Amino acid sequence: MTVSNAPYTRRYDLDILAELRAGLPEGSVVAITASPNGVPGDDTWLLPGLADADDTVLALPAVVCAQLIALRSSLGQGIRPDNPFPSGEVNRVVQGVTVHPLPQRRDDVA
Repeated sequence: MTVSNAPYTRRYDLDILAELRAGLPEGSVVAITASPNGVPGDDTWLLPGLADADDTVLALPAVVCAQLIALRSSLGQGIRPDNPFPSGEVNRVVQGVTVHPLPQRRDDVA
């Protein structure tokens, strides 16, 4: 889970983190944070240089961390992320949809 840089929100995040870690097996919850202050445990991914950044700036590195966790989990289960359903039961290509031309806007017309 991502721990906010905003002091007020961070307090709630730390409460949720403690609750999750208390209820799940050790190593099941990873904290992603820009500041280690108050974040207990060894399962913490630190985003260096972002301790003063707005939480919106933390969104991209948090998503990258989540993607890395998902990739490792998939590989650990023998699932190939580039082709998770080789038998074709799920298709990533939308079928039966026509791409319609956009209407011209009046200010686009010369």
